[in-house]
Amino acid sequence: MRRALGVLLILVGSLLLYWAYDGAQALRAGMSYAELGLSPESLWQYAVTGVVAWIFGGLILWRMWRS
Repeated sequence: MRRALGVLLILVGSLLLYWAYDGAQALRAGMSYAELGLSPESLWQYAVTGVVAWIFGGLILWRMWRS
């Protein structure tokens, strides 16, 4: 059960990081926040939440394989 939770957190974190990266690239290409339907805060929230999910997922898997 914990292994599945760790993998799920890493997958969700990866998706959130991808959305943050994709949104940032679209902004660099000249699109506006209104066209994307995003705000600057939402891109930061996606990125930070993705990193936190990666860290917790990695810690869960690391502790499982360590013991």
